[in-house]
Amino acid sequence: MSANPRFIPPIVQSAIAGISDGAFCQKILNYGAGMVTLGGFSIDRESHLTTTRMIERGRDEFLLQFKVDQVKSWCLENLNLEKQTNHQLVSFNVRLINADYFSEVWLNEVTKFVDIVEINAHCRQEEILKINGGHNLLLKPEKLETLLDSIRKLLPSFPLGIKIRGHIIGDYSGLTKILEDYSISYIHVDAMLPGQKRANIKIIRKFVELTDIPIIGNNSVRTINDIHTMLKAGAKAASVARPLMQNPEFMQYLVSDYTGRIADESNNNTIQRNNKR
Repeated sequence: MSANPRFIPPIVQSAIAGISDGAFCQKILNYGAGMVTLGGFSIDRESHLTTTRMIERGRDEFLLQFKVDQVKSWCLENLNLEKQTNHQLVSFNVRLINADYFSEVWLNEVTKFVDIVEINAHCRQEEILKINGGHNLLLKPEKLETLLDSIRKLLPSFPLGIKIRGHIIGDYSGLTKILEDYSISYIHVDAMLPGQKRANIKIIRKFVELTDIPIIGNNSVRTINDIHTMLKAGAKAASVARPLMQNPEFMQYLVSDYTGRIADESNNNTIQRNNKR
């Protein structure tokens, strides 16, 4: 896969804690999404232990078994997804703060099955933030840089994406410089507008202006018009999460509506060209 992925169609599924497993993502692939995202999964020891505590208080999280001899069989059982077109992509969202032995085992095996590893710099759960994971990686860019450096040593050329929480960033240009230095393949931007049920499109435009890394726009994407708003702002794709939790088939509606509009626009352009002759 190229360093800059193409999302065809530009409608993708975001990671959904405790929901987007292999079976769920297979449904979304069947409904025509340009990319599906498994996870997020905690793959280093500290994030794993922290996730255990989150589950104890009622959070619905994925928890991988930390037995090295079971990693291969788990991947075979959960990551053998069937794509409907050659364009579709599969991403694997990971929580980690250290590239330790356990994360190395997982990354070496997972990358045999997926197209992209998506680093989670987005989670806002208190337990994850306390260990300087999730979106705290954005507030401490030196830790993010150290983590990316460690992952790149394990995966020198494998495509890496990153999901971020846009509204907490202070230095946009500094962040994009770090991500460019480590050849990040896409930036999945949660453009949350605190207190509002709509995305802050200015955040999407800001990243589009600052970098050539493809941007995926996320937050409050509920309709085909929301998708077009993200794309008009310069995003290469828009991601959907919450509407799919109750109705995975909603992805099929979005893809069908999008492809129908594209076909209509193409036909109209052809008619206009012919009328000018």
